Amino acid sequence: MKELFKNPELVKKFKLLHYILLSNGMIYVENDIYIGHDGDIDYYFNPYTNKGSATPVLPNSMLDFLDPFFETLKDNVLDLLESGGDQRGRVTFKYSTYNKKFTIDETVFTMDFESSVGEFEVDKKELLEDMTKWREERIMEIKIDFNGSGDSGYIDEIGYCKDSNGRVDIPAVWEDKLYNILENNHGGWEINEGSEGTFTINNAEEKIELDFRMNVETESTGYEFEHQFEF
Repeated sequence: MKELFKNPELVKKFKLLHYILLSNGMIYVENDIYIGHDGDIDYYFNPYTNKGSATPVLPNSMLDFLDPFFETLKDNVLDLLESGGDQRGRVTFKYSTYNKKFTIDETVFTMDFESSVGEFEVDKKELLEDMTKWREERIMEIKIDFNGSGDSGYIDEIGYCKDSNGRVDIPAVWEDKLYNILENNHGGWEINEGSEGTFTINNAEEKIELDFRMNVETESTGYEFEHQFEF
């Protein structure tokens, strides 16, 4: 990578870029690439500065230089990046006029989760009546999945019972009860990375069991590179 920055033509281009940025009151120009959990690359040339998009400010000749330059860097660093499985990444190419440095910084986002279990009493007449009816039908447990992320979430309207290997339509009064349990005990279950899990309606013991899993994404530093220009 260092050899690339020793090219005299490249140094000349960055010297020109440096003064164009300064003359327009900009302290940096940057561009990102994103690598998903599946390893897919999301890259498009859209340089950004502290004043917004660089497109209206930089001359076409400079954009024509930066586009293939960032593309070359992308191809050079992909094999060094940490992604896949429970990880995704963002790589930022950045030139700063403040210190005449070009940097490549990878941020690695790792998905993990925190689990908890809980039990809740059933206190409404309608719910207890449903439990009695299900017991008479020899349905002792009903499992209902839920999922939430990105400011939205849902509880399945269909429950599954292993006793009869069948499905049960969940009445609206039960949906209200389960949503209230989530809101009262796991506020924010539907935002950011969200959560997932399973409710078990235990008809034999007349209680609700909750297996809850909150998704948590943490940031760490991955690949790093910097080059100091001397012009």
